[in-house]
Amino acid sequence: MRKLILMTPFLVSAVVLVGGTTVMADPPALQFTDQEYLDNGIDPSLPDPPNPLNPRNAPPANFDPTKFVDPLDGVSSGRATLQANGDIEVNEITGGYRHQGDIIYYTVLAKFNAGSFTDNAAGENARDIANFFVAYIFPKAAGPQFVPMFPNRRQDNIFATRNGYFSNNPLGLWRLVFVKWVDVEDTPDPGECQGQRDELEEENGLDLDGTPIFREENELEDAEEEGCILIRSRDEDGSLPDTLLPGEFGGPQFAFRWVV
Repeated sequence: MRKLILMTPFLVSAVVLVGGTTVMADPPALQFTDQEYLDNGIDPSLPDPPNPLNPRNAPPANFDPTKFVDPLDGVSSGRATLQANGDIEVNEITGGYRHQGDIIYYTVLAKFNAGSFTDNAAGENARDIANFFVAYIFPKAAGPQFVPMFPNRRQDNIFATRNGYFSNNPLGLWRLVFVKWVDVEDTPDPGECQGQRDELEEENGLDLDGTPIFREENELEDAEEEGCILIRSRDEDGSLPDTLLPGEFGGPQFAFRWVV
C-alpha cells in the first residue's frame, strides 16, 4: 500500500492507492463556506461590486464601494455570498513570485473592501491579518491603476509570505497594493532610476509594457525609496488615496488568495 499526502496551507488531503484502486480519504479542495468566513471575521453576504473591466456588470442599487465581496467561484447567484454549502471545488490556479523571488502558485477566491470585516473580535483579527500580508499588483500603464484583474496586469504578482503566512493566515487574506513606474524624467534622480531600470532589465527581463520585471520585494523597496515607482493602495477606511491621478479609478482593497 502506498499513501500520497497532498498538502496546501489550508487543507490536507490523502489519496490511498490499494490494489490499483484510488480511494479519496478526504474531499477535494473546496471554497470556504459562508460560516467559515464569518467565524474568521468576514461577512460574505454583502452586495456584488461593479467590475470596471466588464461594462455589463452594473452596480446594484444598494452598492456601497466600501463594503463588498466579489465572488470568483464561477457561480452567479444574484447575491455576493462566497459559497453557502462549501461544495465548489477550487480548480483555478495561477503563478507569481514570493518576496524572495522564487515562483509560487496560488488561487484567487474573492476580492473585498474594508467594510466586509465583521464588527467583532474576529473581524478585528481578520483586518490585522489582511493589512499585514501584502500582495503587489502590477497594472498595465495604459489600464486602470487600482484594478487587479488578469487582463490588466503587466507582470505576475509578488506576495510577501514572510512572518508566518502559512500558519497565521487561515483564509489567505491579502492587502492589495499597486505598483506604477514613474517616468524617468519625473523622478528625483533620473540617473539613479534609469540605472535601476537597466539593472532590473538585465536581471529579470521586460514585462508586457516593455518595462523591467520585479521579482523580489527588496527590488520594489529600493525603487520606491529612490522615487522610481509609486506603491499605492486604498486607504484603511476603503477610500481612494490622494495620489489618484486623472483618469484613474479604484478597485478592491483586499483579496482571498491561497498560496500553495
